[in-house]
Amino acid sequence: MADDAAGAAEARTPAGTGRATVFQLADLPTDRIGDTYRMAAVAGDHATVGMHWFEPGHPAWPAPHSHPYDQLAFVIEGSMRFTLGDETRIVHGPAVVHIPADLPHSADVIGDKPCFNLDVFGLVREDFAHLFPGDENAADD
Repeated sequence: MADDAAGAAEARTPAGTGRATVFQLADLPTDRIGDTYRMAAVAGDHATVGMHWFEPGHPAWPAPHSHPYDQLAFVIEGSMRFTLGDETRIVHGPAVVHIPADLPHSADVIGDKPCFNLDVFGLVREDFAHLFPGDENAADD
């Protein structure tokens, strides 16, 4: 693990080390909201992936918001309702939604099945940093 004097990115991931790393999803740190949602994230030098596990009945989250960068929202399993500006789209996985920079958006789970969603951002999201694994969570093989 990088020492405390190392840059923030090196302290949370092996980004910038010039070596590939494998993280087991089951070993990543997670945040939970009640019994219906949990989240994990990893980052490289210039990208962040947020992993979201939703149970049926989870309310729309987050509230409508926007950010100054594109988002690719992969619905791997389950179904979600996306509010994208003034448009509402029902998305059944597997599918991907491109959300342009600055477009107000939100999403919620629909149906009676769990949903697994990956969000990909072309930058390191500092607001996800508390979820980034360090070297101790990297798989050896």
